[in-house]
Amino acid sequence: MPRSTTSNATNATNATSRINKLLPGKSLKYEKLTNQKRSTAAREINENYEYARLLEQEQEHQQWPISTTEMQKSAASIAMRNSTTLPTGITPSTTTTRTAIAAAATPTTAVSAASAAGPSNGEEMPLRFNYATLKTAEEGGNISWRTSSTSSSSLSGYKQQHQENYSHLHPYGNSSNGKYFGNGASCNGLHSATISSSISVSSPITTASATTHLLPITTLATTTSTNSSDFAIAPKNKLLKSAHPSTNSTTPASLYTSSASASSSALSTTPNCAAACNCCSNLIARCCFGIPLFKAINVRRCVLALLAITVVTIFYYTHYVDTGVFVGLIQRDTRPSPIINCRMVNGKHARGASPAPDHRSEARLRIDPKVLVFVETTYSGLGRDIAELLVYNRIKYKVEVAGKSLPVLTNLDKGRYGVIVFENLDKYLHMDKWNRELLDKYCREYSVGIVGFVTPSEETLVAAQLRGFPLFVHTNLRLRDASLNPNSPVLRLTRAGETAWGVLPGDDWAIFQHNHTTYEPIEWAQRNIQDYPADSGGQVQMPLTTVLQDHGQFDGIQRVLFGSSLRFWLHRLLFLDALSYLSHGQLSLNLERMILVDIDDIFVGEKGTRLRVDDVRALVATQKIIATMVPGFRFNLGFSGKYYHHGSKEENLGDDFLLQNVEEFNWFSHMWKHQQPHLYDNLTLLMSEMHLNYAFAKEHNIPTDSGYSISPHHSGVYPAHEILYVAWKKVWNVKVTSTEEYPHLRPARLRRGFIHRNIMVLPRQTCGLFTHTMYIDRYPGGRDKLDESIQGGELFQTIVYNPINIFMTHMSNYGSDRLALYTFQSVIKFLQCWTNLKLASAPPIQLAETYFRLHPEEVDPVWGNPCDDIRHKKIWSKTKSCDSLPKFLVIGPQKTGTTALYTFLSMHSSIASNVPSPDTFEEIQFFNGNNYYRGLDWYMDFFPIESNTTTRYMFEKSATYFDGEMVPKRAHALLPHVKIVTILISPAKRAYSWYQHQRAHGDIIANNYSFYQIITATDSAPKALKDLRNRCLNPGKYAQHLEHWLAYYPAQQLHIIDGEQLRSNPVDVMNDLQRFLKIQPAFDYSNHLRFDIKKGFYCQIVNEKRNKCLGKSKGRQYPPMDERSAKLLQRYYLSHNTALVKLLKKLGSRPIPQWLKDDLSTGT
Repeated sequence: MPRSTTSNATNATNATSRINKLLPGKSLKYEKLTNQKRSTAAREINENYEYARLLEQEQEHQQWPISTTEMQKSAASIAMRNSTTLPTGITPSTTTTRTAIAAAATPTTAVSAASAAGPSNGEEMPLRFNYATLKTAEEGGNISWRTSSTSSSSLSGYKQQHQENYSHLHPYGNSSNGKYFGNGASCNGLHSATISSSISVSSPITTASATTHLLPITTLATTTSTNSSDFAIAPKNKLLKSAHPSTNSTTPASLYTSSASASSSALSTTPNCAAACNCCSNLIARCCFGIPLFKAINVRRCVLALLAITVVTIFYYTHYVDTGVFVGLIQRDTRPSPIINCRMVNGKHARGASPAPDHRSEARLRIDPKVLVFVETTYSGLGRDIAELLVYNRIKYKVEVAGKSLPVLTNLDKGRYGVIVFENLDKYLHMDKWNRELLDKYCREYSVGIVGFVTPSEETLVAAQLRGFPLFVHTNLRLRDASLNPNSPVLRLTRAGETAWGVLPGDDWAIFQHNHTTYEPIEWAQRNIQDYPADSGGQVQMPLTTVLQDHGQFDGIQRVLFGSSLRFWLHRLLFLDALSYLSHGQLSLNLERMILVDIDDIFVGEKGTRLRVDDVRALVATQKIIATMVPGFRFNLGFSGKYYHHGSKEENLGDDFLLQNVEEFNWFSHMWKHQQPHLYDNLTLLMSEMHLNYAFAKEHNIPTDSGYSISPHHSGVYPAHEILYVAWKKVWNVKVTSTEEYPHLRPARLRRGFIHRNIMVLPRQTCGLFTHTMYIDRYPGGRDKLDESIQGGELFQTIVYNPINIFMTHMSNYGSDRLALYTFQSVIKFLQCWTNLKLASAPPIQLAETYFRLHPEEVDPVWGNPCDDIRHKKIWSKTKSCDSLPKFLVIGPQKTGTTALYTFLSMHSSIASNVPSPDTFEEIQFFNGNNYYRGLDWYMDFFPIESNTTTRYMFEKSATYFDGEMVPKRAHALLPHVKIVTILISPAKRAYSWYQHQRAHGDIIANNYSFYQIITATDSAPKALKDLRNRCLNPGKYAQHLEHWLAYYPAQQLHIIDGEQLRSNPVDVMNDLQRFLKIQPAFDYSNHLRFDIKKGFYCQIVNEKRNKCLGKSKGRQYPPMDERSAKLLQRYYLSHNTALVKLLKKLGSRPIPQWLKDDLSTGT
């Protein structure tokens, strides 16, 4: 047996005896351990010796011999001499020293074997190095390096001899990969007796690389302590990414990278650090193993020590470092800087002032600005994305499921749709012959274009021809690096000239190949060479067409075809451009965008989160930069004066410096103490708080005439707190505010504006920054998530889709890492790179005027139910409750018996109505007319909550609701679960009754014109006469108005009462109504209603001899309708009555009233 082997065995025996001496009384416990280690060591020594003998036999078969003398030369010269390129997956045969063999070739073999057989300098030893096997072993975590005391000395000597030879091969210089065990060092800074070395086996690293190489790093640790036994180290695999990976070639010399001198170099250059590490190691070792007097291992002591150190460290960090006095001493270097650069903004290719193409033509006059979307199912993902994009941009559309009959495409001589969109192009290609010919004829006749998407499928197509077209597709591809065709006439919103670098989302892309001049690419991409490395070969790849334009030269129909869905942000822009181009400008979007950035909570914030002097300087500097890209841009600062000078010394200086630059910004008022206005129920108190902030502004020369204000947390804006609007007007003369809560925070695409009490409320947008997002390393999802929003993501798309953008930010976003400055500067640059949008800014009042000029339909608010949105409920007055809102509505129409029904319902002990109105008596008439603009607070005042009566069934009766155009929408917004009750009688009889009602109340028109003259009045008649005609005739179009209500409420919430039955048999009608409303206990109307001969209808029983009937105006006897008017009305309502019959049958379980049968039989 070789001498080194004998030495190893002796050392193992000595180590065992030392353990037994150190642990008296426990020899039985450790006997198995020592025997196991002794047998393991002997087995490994024999395996190492046998492996070395086999390696010597292969010496004559070796390739690329590398001697010790050669390894002293540079890696470059070795690579030049051995210029053979190593293909991927080929295992080279090489020659190296025995120590390298033991470290690299046989990781599971003890290094002592290599040391024992070590030759003299310059001697070569054969080795077949299997790199693929080693890499697989490393990834599995199965590599363990073992050293012994004797072998450590040999390796240490070899390391010192070849330190220079390996140091230049390390990819990161003399950095240490070793593991330190401070077993021989004291805390006095002396050199440690421990020698740590590392041998890294990696693939080559070249700075000119185009492909990323992952370098597996395996650590080898050795020690020279004579009192230590074998250490088994199983390090975790690490992956190092090259800074500039781009090589595809591998030389034999580059296969081996050693850093054997890294550890000793690190120890020699940083002795204090090494000493500190060894000192900590000794401290832990002493806690775990005890002081020398106690030679026993104490696991409990070790665990307790580590736990105590952990707790103290956490407490120190959280209490003193993160939020304490040391915050100012921490120098953060994570502050991001804008990195958006593009040819269209920078350099000689900077964008010019050339206007975007105009898609408008005369053909747009023959089509409506509406999109017809064919989807596979009503729940398909791409179809939903298309619909959401159309809603975001306020484009009208209609969704149809493909495969069914086509909808009506024309309206007289005009096309109903400007563009046809197929979620799945295959549905268009395989449409049945009749529908395909009909659709194609419509497209040719009205110059309507088609947009189609190639959807993914399990089957991969290769050069598959589209049915009926000279066009071929390849599917299920992974692509990268998208760019646009600058000559494409489709591009209007989108700007060509840049490349979206990186892998494109999804692995199901389709590309188009064609051989006809009708086709022109709009977007190109490249094949992902990482997925297809064999196809690259260093050759320039041809661009692949992913979005294609069909000019219509083949069959007379223009099309735009997409090879992927809308997941890729660039496709969303191209889709909008395709709609604009194919509709001949009818669906073109305005390219002007207005941007205003609000900075809320100025002077508000805890210490450590506020602005300092350098933050204010950065704010001013960035504002000037953005102003060069967005004319008129100024940050809009909202302040709460109560917290001025409430920060640290440096932050207070920042407050002062901000006020020194007050003229640099626009200003608006928050609340004095940043208090939420909905918590105030007293107008005087609320105004006094505002006056304090107003006085602060005057004292510090802050402008007070902006006419703009923001409520903290948007409290009181929506749901509207009426006293807030009153106080704003009286103190600040506010004309404009904004909120993100109308109608709801999510989805953002549905945010809208409204006007209330002459204050214009604009939709406010979020940018992904909130009060807690101050540092980039703590941003949810990291910087990549923020950059994703900027570069084509949510923030980018928000500006693209909204003509007016008011963004909410907070003061804390402009200190610390200044994320807001980074965000807005970056997104504006990205917008200039990829779009033709014209960015500008303006004061809030000008923005509001522009907004409502663009969207006049949003002037009127729609009050929602605050209890249906948890966010709204939190910012709603605590004195209000949704329990007081009505549970059912009696909607009319007028002159059908609604007052009688109201009286009967009021007799029920569990039913309560609203408080009477001084103007309209029992009817509030809130959802129609000017009362709606008084706000939700005004409406709820009619439904006070009485103590112990919250279980009562509240209702409201307003007979004008039935035919009100806006009433169903408004009612559903506030009361989506309310039940609807309506009463129907003969429409001709109802019209005549209304005429007589107006005559009885002294209406001038009714008294000066006959009934026949009124119902036959033409549109050229005086306005008063036309209004009375409409009030007589329009409510009788029952089917039309019921359809309107059913568009918002399901049929299960609608109850129709036959007015004639209510008059003749009210007991049965009221019993049916109680069952519909599910009111318990039921009220027995048979004991409380009695027919009154004088009145001619049922009245409430007071006693045996007395009834309580309706007033004199009810039950009035009129002269009969003249025959000419009756015949005219029967013909007029014939189609409407026929539609009512169909509707009642469609609803089911509702009998046809006898009066309806009579009207139809007489009319025919």
